[in-house]
Amino acid sequence: MTTEVVDHGQIKRLLLPAGWTETATTGSDNHEQSLREFSPQDSEDTRLCFYYRGYPYDLPTGAAFKAVLETPPHSLPAKEIKSIAGMLEEICQPDSFKPLAIHTQVTGGRTLLVVEGRWLRQEWDTYSLYIAADDSGCVVQQIYFLAPTSSYPKYVKEIKECLRNIEWT
Repeated sequence: MTTEVVDHGQIKRLLLPAGWTETATTGSDNHEQSLREFSPQDSEDTRLCFYYRGYPYDLPTGAAFKAVLETPPHSLPAKEIKSIAGMLEEICQPDSFKPLAIHTQVTGGRTLLVVEGRWLRQEWDTYSLYIAADDSGCVVQQIYFLAPTSSYPKYVKEIKECLRNIEWT
């Protein structure tokens, strides 16, 4: 059985790998916040998540994010990472996260920020996409793949492949 994500934020359509299904989502008191989680049938610890925090980032962070996305695809130098630290939050904390790559790429005709790395305390690896959902760069939707280090290699290739075929609104 194949699962689709349709008309969710900036996503018009995304076909998930076979065997992935939607699992329980976490809610909050903020009704604008949105989190949907999908997992393969054989690994509930492995997740593909679609997240919006429920409110925009401040104008300086949004402007910096917009500037990052407006340049040709590239690896972000420390200065650019620092300029969007308010958006990256714990990713910028060396005791919490070890980045393997922070870069931009074009996917489906849209420039995205990509963060790959390891959450140190949990020993989970992630492949995360940050999508500007408005013209200011302040409203950001995230898609992130998260898995224990032991199962990450098993799924990351198929997740990257499915994300390459995303259709945007």
